[in-house]
Amino acid sequence: MSTRKTATYEQVILSALSQREIDGLAFAKAVFGLEEASKAVDDYEAYSSALKFHQMLWTYIQADVAADGNGLPDDLKANILSLSIFVDSQTIMALAEPNAEHLYSLIAVDKSIASGLLATKPTDDSRHGAPALLS
Repeated sequence: MSTRKTATYEQVILSALSQREIDGLAFAKAVFGLEEASKAVDDYEAYSSALKFHQMLWTYIQADVAADGNGLPDDLKANILSLSIFVDSQTIMALAEPNAEHLYSLIAVDKSIASGLLATKPTDDSRHGAPALLS
C-alpha cells in the first residue's frame, strides 16, 4: 500500500475511535515496541527508538496532568506524576544500560494502562478531546 493510501486509511480508522481507544492503542504500540526491543538489545537504534516513543508518550501524560485546567482530583494527579517519575527513572536507566531486564517493568506499566483503556468503554463516547487516561 502506498504511503498516501496508508495515511488515508489511518485517518479513517482514527476518526472512528474514541480518544480513550486512541490512547489505549498508543500504549499498546509502546508495549509492542518495548517487547521487540527486549528481544534485540544489541540493536541499540531499535532499542532506543522504542524507549523514546515510550518516553514521549509519558511526557505527554505528564504535561497534561500538570496543565492548568486539568480536572483530575489532586490525589490522582499526584499518583500519576509519582508513577511517571518511576517510569522516567527506569527509562533513563534502560537507555544508559541496554538490558532487557530494564524493560520489563515499563512493559508491565504500559500494558496495564493499555488494557484498562481498551477494555472499558468511555461513558460519554467523547471523540478526540482530552486524553482519556486523564479524563
